[in-house]
Amino acid sequence: MRKATFAVVVFLAALCFATPSRAIVVAGPDPNGSMYSASGGGAFDGVAQLFLTFGSSTFGCSGGLLSTGRHVVTAGHCVADSFGAALPGSSSVRFITESGTTNIAGASYIVNPAWDGDLFSGTDLAIITLAALAPADATRYDIYRNTDEVGQIGTLAGFGLGGTGATGPTAAYPFGTRRKGMNQFDALGSFFDVSGAILLFDFDNGLEANDALRVAGLPDLGLGLSEVNIASGDSGGPTFLDGKIAGVHSFGARLIVKDVACPPDVETPANLKGAAGCKLDFSFGELGGDMRVSSFQTFIDAALVPEPGSILLMSSGLAGLLSFLRRSRK
Repeated sequence: MRKATFAVVVFLAALCFATPSRAIVVAGPDPNGSMYSASGGGAFDGVAQLFLTFGSSTFGCSGGLLSTGRHVVTAGHCVADSFGAALPGSSSVRFITESGTTNIAGASYIVNPAWDGDLFSGTDLAIITLAALAPADATRYDIYRNTDEVGQIGTLAGFGLGGTGATGPTAAYPFGTRRKGMNQFDALGSFFDVSGAILLFDFDNGLEANDALRVAGLPDLGLGLSEVNIASGDSGGPTFLDGKIAGVHSFGARLIVKDVACPPDVETPANLKGAAGCKLDFSFGELGGDMRVSSFQTFIDAALVPEPGSILLMSSGLAGLLSFLRRSRK
């Protein structure tokens, strides 16, 4: 029953280490099963890697190139603090296409003015303006404007940590790899009495015992071993429906059910804390949260065609740092 008492632990999907990011976690036994070609990803060449530097530390996020070829949509926590203010530093956006690798500076960015550092508020969105046009062969994407996302199967993409659903992310997979894979939008955030501007998906392996949303009262085994999940470094990356950006990766989460040990999360031999047990490690039985792009149409459209004095322009800055947020549900 949904009324059961449980908590949701949320982890920002932005890279927290002083190294660049790796890849999406996949369900099956081969972490390279959804790997892009190093020479480009065809229709996904517009999925970019973001490098955000503060002092001697470099952080990684992901993003999607918008229709102008000059703007990249990403997560607000990648470029702003919890109050929406610019973080000092510099940014670079990398495109890997058939013609090669191109790095373009982020000249400025526009943060959703409602962003307040609370992932459950459904405000985690920003637009980076590039200092130059993206390469001509980098795919430009329109945004998804319909509101029928729930129940649809999307394609997730990003440059985050790699691994499998059984192990969680590991350090065994090379930096700079783009990956893609499928998952189903299972519910809006309002299902958990939080923002309806959040699209939720769980990481299924085909077993009821590891069906996270079954525990919360919404059973669905999804795509089984065909699913992927987001991980650290995937923040800001897109989920596509019909070739358009419908979601922007914001966070990973797991459920904690009162008086029940570690359901429905798979225990893994290793995780980000380096210890076995039921911790948030992007394995089977956990959740992912995207910003629902259809809820931000006005903000995105205004950012692409700015009018003097109508929007706040900020210099690009530091990517999001590791943090844990807890919220109890009654």
